[in-house]
Amino acid sequence: MYAVLCLLREHGAQILHFLTNSPVLIHVSPQSRCGTTNEASGVYLSVVAGLSAALSSVFGKIAFDSSIIPHWLNLLAPWILNGSTGHHPEYLLFVLRGVCFVMIFLTNVIMINLFVKSMNLSTTSEAVVVNTACNFFFTVR
Repeated sequence: MYAVLCLLREHGAQILHFLTNSPVLIHVSPQSRCGTTNEASGVYLSVVAGLSAALSSVFGKIAFDSSIIPHWLNLLAPWILNGSTGHHPEYLLFVLRGVCFVMIFLTNVIMINLFVKSMNLSTTSEAVVVNTACNFFFTVR
């Protein structure tokens, strides 16, 4: 978790630049507390790629399980209930499930983009191991 926070604090602007398909490498200054080489930056990108992959599975669960969205709507927004039936409007459930479905693809695009860039900045085996470990870590309940 510390690595993700360091990455966002020190390289947030460069990550956004990467997401816009820029070929620029992240420059890590020598006084950086989170890393001193481009290999360290590759590890940080791999951590964020693993987090993005875990988020993709969460969005998949929400999009395809018909009981999750109504449950959270009952907890967070009970005023949206339809007065006559006591259920949520079908169009709202449909829209929210559609948004989650789109987010599956968006988080996968982000994950693949960051993962490829992390393999370019560090060794391939290191990027694969860190990405997989972070994906499992962030997926576990």
